[in-house]
Amino acid sequence: WQAVGIIQQIAKLAKANAVAPNAPDIDQQLAKVIADYAIDMDISTDRVPQDRDYSREMIEHAKQLLSYSLPGNLPREFDKKDAGIRDQDDTLWYAAMNADNIPWNTNPHYNVVLMDEVQDFNRCQIIMARKFKESGARVVAVGDRFQSAYLFRGADANAFQELQNVVTGGEDTPMSLPINFRSLPPIIDFVNKNTHVTDLQAAPASFWQAKGVNPNSGKVDVKVKPADFMSQVQQEYQNGNRHLQKETALISRTNAPLVSQGLTLLKSNIDFQILGRDLSNELINHIK
Repeated sequence: WQAVGIIQQIAKLAKANAVAPNAPDIDQQLAKVIADYAIDMDISTDRVPQDRDYSREMIEHAKQLLSYSLPGNLPREFDKKDAGIRDQDDTLWYAAMNADNIPWNTNPHYNVVLMDEVQDFNRCQIIMARKFKESGARVVAVGDRFQSAYLFRGADANAFQELQNVVTGGEDTPMSLPINFRSLPPIIDFVNKNTHVTDLQAAPASFWQAKGVNPNSGKVDVKVKPADFMSQVQQEYQNGNRHLQKETALISRTNAPLVSQGLTLLKSNIDFQILGRDLSNELINHIK
């Protein structure tokens, strides 16, 4: 099963990079995909050590999977109901591979193309953006190079800069959107002084005052440990007759810490919700 997962990962990232299964240099392209995305080709497990390198076989199967993904290319021995299945990755992949044969400026012609979160565009999307630009469409792209977080699913590490070149054509000046309307001024100050982002501007005080919020409220405390914070929350909840003084949210890079803290709250009989997960139902199913 590990080999199957690796083969699927290679094929998925190859699609994101517009790799055509009939390309004369497909072996080199797949090798680049594996290197660029640091795909682990080790299929050994704790119980079954790997006796030799199976990279060559897995690459061959990935090439076969790419070929099967082409419209009408599924062998007869496969179930016919699978022949018409495609997802968004396939749609972008088909368009990118056939970019030179698609009439981008007719039927219909798009006068304006709006693109958001371009720092996470993959190679297929970059190709499509270039074709729209060449067709005469006005292309508007919005993104933040500091928020690129989807390399693992095929985003191009150079997407932001490349899209900027596509959109401006080396003639127009990119427009900056430096004002942050999400965070209070003290938090913006902390970010500018302590991170690689140094040019953020806080929304004017009148913006927050109109919302009934003190613009000088809000702070960042890097010294508070998660366990200490959770103790504070529990104490505040008990002292406040099962209420917190303020709406409180925990943000984490992964789900595991949220589940762990959620179980801590559960043991203390404190109401909580993990957005995107039904922890209560998960626990009930686990008990069953």
